[in-house]
Amino acid sequence: MPLFDHFHPPLSERRKWEGFHSAWASAISETLNAECLPDGYFAEPQVRWGSLVEVDVAAKDERWLDASVEQPLARATREAATALAWSPPDPVTVYEIDLARLDDVSVKIYQSDAASELVAAIELVSPNNKDRPEHRRAFAGKIAGYLQSLHGAIVVDIVTGSAVSLHAELFDLLAVDAGDADRAPPPLAVAYRALTRSAGGTLESWLTPCRVGDPLPTLPLWIAFETAVPVDFERSYDKAAANIRFPGV
Repeated sequence: MPLFDHFHPPLSERRKWEGFHSAWASAISETLNAECLPDGYFAEPQVRWGSLVEVDVAAKDERWLDASVEQPLARATREAATALAWSPPDPVTVYEIDLARLDDVSVKIYQSDAASELVAAIELVSPNNKDRPEHRRAFAGKIAGYLQSLHGAIVVDIVTGSAVSLHAELFDLLAVDAGDADRAPPPLAVAYRALTRSAGGTLESWLTPCRVGDPLPTLPLWIAFETAVPVDFERSYDKAAANIRFPGV
């Protein structure tokens, strides 16, 4: 199914974008759990409207819970096999970044369940994330916080009617001298992996335009230093559309 315009008629008059975003987050989580994530990891949707700081899909690591029943070597062997089963493409861009200047970023990524460690996140952009400068800066700071503390993150922005790029906002915050390709307007989806070395590091990104009428991409979600799983946004989009009975589906 191609990408629809959720923010303008005729679809916006028949289905609320908030309902679809909720259904899509659930479909992404369900697909990751059923088909992509290795043992010891799980994804769960988290939706809360009216807050600037919220993870839409969180991938967590609870392998330590199985430490008493599974030997570390066996776990490592299984994870290696999972990593080899799917090889992510080379990053579209690679930039040197300075994370020391982000010490004042106030967004901290924690999960209330102390039994699990947050390792990756997927964000579905809403119009409120980009409707004013302070909201855009807060969202960029949130993603920058992910890059400091998590293995990977993906941002999906299918908000039409706004040429504001939160990806470009993030690069401005990180003081990255980005090229024209990284200034592309939405709709778009971007996967990130930050390889940090003390205060500095390297930021890898996989930016893919998401044009209305075209299929959605598959992007790598990094859940460990050398382990990425494929996130098929087209498949989860189809599933969400069917679950809420999209017109014509």
